[in-house]
Amino acid sequence: MDLPSGYIRPDAKPKEYGLKRLIEGIDPFDKNIALIEDLVSTGGSVFGGAEILKKAGAKEIYIGAIFSYEMKKMKEELVNNGFNLQSIVKIQDLMPHLKLSLSSNDYASLERWVLNPEEWN
Repeated sequence: MDLPSGYIRPDAKPKEYGLKRLIEGIDPFDKNIALIEDLVSTGGSVFGGAEILKKAGAKEIYIGAIFSYEMKKMKEELVNNGFNLQSIVKIQDLMPHLKLSLSSNDYASLERWVLNPEEWN
């Protein structure tokens, strides 16, 4: 795609050597940024990365994921902070396939978790 790419340090600490940057590869200041995660569950890492980009002066931040569990609390937190998540595959997309490979008890438990993961036990 011939687009610039960068890397946000996962521990939210700049490297202790070299250029000692928190964001490597690009300067996000005044740029539209696509932040892409492989997997989003509680949203902690994607939200942290978006906040780092925001503080670095990114103009717009678009968040995408390959897979997301679509947890309600996570989505609300992102929206409340001005972010939106678009996922290629969501847990709901997998449910029909999982129903074929899980026992009825395991699938029922998974359904309960998908509906309310924060209170599932």
